[in-house]
Order: sequence, then C-alpha cells, then structure tokens
Amino acid sequence: MKLILNTIVITLLFTSLAFAGDVKPHSDEEGAVDTTWLMEIINSTHDSIQIIDVRTPGEFAASHVLNAINIPFESLMGDSGCTDVTSKLPADKEIIFMCKGGSKSGGMYFQLQDDCGYSHSKGMYYVAAEVIFGVDGKVSSIDE
Repeated sequence: MKLILNTIVITLLFTSLAFAGDVKPHSDEEGAVDTTWLMEIINSTHDSIQIIDVRTPGEFAASHVLNAINIPFESLMGDSGCTDVTSKLPADKEIIFMCKGGSKSGGMYFQLQDDCGYSHSKGMYYVAAEVIFGVDGKVSSIDE
C-alpha cells in the first residue's frame, strides 16, 4: 500500500513539474489557448512564455499586456513578411499571439504555418477570444 501511494505521489510530482509553465491549449480549436488558464497567468511574469501582440502600433501603445512584444499582423504582408516576422520571434519561449478580437491573432498563427511554412519548436498558440485590455499592463477580461 505504501509503495502504491509513493508511486502515485512521485508520478503526480513529475507530471506537475513536466507541465509547469507550459501553455494549456484549448480543447476544441487547433492552436487556440485555454482562456481560463490564460487569464490566470496573463497578469504575471512567465519566463517560458512570450505574448506577441499583433495589433497595430497605435493600439499597442494605447494598452497592452506587460512584457508583450508588438509584431503587427500587417507585418506578414509583402515580399519579406514571413522573414520579417519570424526573425522577431523568440526561439527559446512558447509564443501566444494576442489581439483584441481573435481574428488577427488566429490569422498570424495560421498564416505563419500555412503560408510561411513556419513551425515553432517551443510551441505556438493564439487567443481565440475577445480581450479587454486594461491601462496598467494587465488584461481586464477575456470573453470567448
């Protein structure tokens, strides 16, 4: 009995360590991140995750998530769009694309994969929901 309990405890410990800090995907949509999980972690610092805000520079300047990087969706347009965008993506972190309504973040995710042939070794996701940005570098709400 003690051996079984020890095995269960060790398994749970290693499982929680293996997934600590990893992005939790949405169960229904390819590439989409779980919004409940995202709301829990978005307003704190996570060294293994990089938020990429794909809104315009003006929208980003008005309000954005603390430590987010702005790479506008429109950066993909043009002859060197794929190279311009992928050269700015951190190779050592999981990436979550975010915008206000989900269409640009999903567009960035799918265009990078489908049109640019890009796959990110650490993981690449997007927010498929409406995001209400606060003025203090935090998110007020995420509504699917």
